[in-house]
Amino acid sequence: MGNRRRGLALASGFALWFLAGVLFRGYLEASMVRHALVQLPLLAVSGILIVARRGPVSPHAFALPALLLALFTSAIWMLPRMLDASLSHTSAEFAKLSSIPLLIGIPLGWSWPRLDGLVRAFVWTNLVSMSLTLGWIYTAAPVRVCNFYLVDDQKRLGIAFLALAATITLGWLPRLFHGTAPAASANRAQKP
Repeated sequence: MGNRRRGLALASGFALWFLAGVLFRGYLEASMVRHALVQLPLLAVSGILIVARRGPVSPHAFALPALLLALFTSAIWMLPRMLDASLSHTSAEFAKLSSIPLLIGIPLGWSWPRLDGLVRAFVWTNLVSMSLTLGWIYTAAPVRVCNFYLVDDQKRLGIAFLALAATITLGWLPRLFHGTAPAASANRAQKP
């Protein structure tokens, strides 16, 4: 049964890569929002699915370096210059379609279950701060930062990044309060 699930995850990863990177590439790259917030994450998820595992995993010494590789590669692909390059140069498009699954998705999918909760929280807070920063840059920039997209597309992407930051923050707030509530109620129950 495990081999069947593994094969299904592998097939799903390759299918998602094909859909986002080949079949619907033109549609996804026609909009700056779809390019940055749909196609790039789908390519990363395709890599995550390739190494998806079920069941317990133990910490590993290379989990943090693998995470750092994924974070540095994703920082490169968040640059507006890289979005432009992937639209104008076939080599940059090939680099995008290969590096995002291989250098973001696979290292992130492999390292994430092996990381400490504090490191995961750092990644989430970093994602929120990066989304806020990019949202501010894209909405406040007086000129186009991407040559292939209009200023209106840029502003829509900025608003989408701000909405992403708000969504992640609102999604984490209940976890923060829920994580402290059981310990407090257990302490109250033990007091006479």
